[in-house]
Amino acid sequence: MWIRTLDDKLVNLAVCEAVDIMETFADEAAAERVRQAQDRGEPMPEDAQPDTFEIVAFMSSGWSSLLYAAEDFESVERAYGYLARMLASPRSDVMPSQIVTLADLMDGGTVRGPN
Repeated sequence: MWIRTLDDKLVNLAVCEAVDIMETFADEAAAERVRQAQDRGEPMPEDAQPDTFEIVAFMSSGWSSLLYAAEDFESVERAYGYLARMLASPRSDVMPSQIVTLADLMDGGTVRGPN
């Protein structure tokens, strides 16, 4: 299945190696404090909360592509679940007939321009 990324690239999800939810931070210092806390088995520091959550597709070539991003985790988790159900379903009525973004699919399959 081909999908349009947030930077308008086309990605074939059938050949991607992994799709994951990633946390992004405003600065590298906050990300480093989170990594240190995780290494020590401690909870995330209160002053180092993620700014956004992203769904990223990783290719075996090492290339990655941003599929979806939002500030609230629930929205990203819902998009991730939608994508997982769609990729796991062999039914053609679940798959879009045009190349769209993940956000478009969640909004009912509205497409942005010609494909």
